[in-house]
Amino acid sequence: MDLREVIDRFARIVLPVLPAPRAARRLLDEARERLVVYTPTFTHGDLGPAHLLCETTGLTGVIDWSEVAIADPAIDAAWMLNGCGGRIRSALVACWDPEAALAQRADLIHQLGPWWEVLYGLEQGLTELVDSGIRGAIVWLPP
Repeated sequence: MDLREVIDRFARIVLPVLPAPRAARRLLDEARERLVVYTPTFTHGDLGPAHLLCETTGLTGVIDWSEVAIADPAIDAAWMLNGCGGRIRSALVACWDPEAALAQRADLIHQLGPWWEVLYGLEQGLTELVDSGIRGAIVWLPP
């Protein structure tokens, strides 16, 4: 997945429906600048709680590889660093020690997560997804 293409789609389709378009444009501009420099890596593409199988002993499997690609590893790191809470993030960073640029890209990808919901909702005519995606996107807009 080329994130530049995704950002261009967001600019064309999602940006016009978001309140605070200037702040939203700044987030897209930052993403365009930061998300272009990476070493392509084998990625799951949709790593999150629904696709991680765990038992009390730890991780036992990763399922649903339908989005697999050679892409930015920050795509897979986005949820792991941002979707589990600060304590998990701190522990993960301490044992994994990702490069700072990867963590910054992961944070940006996570911030743009609700934009995917808006895009899908618009494409499928699902108003409730558009509305919830917009509410989620507003949270991450810069002041």
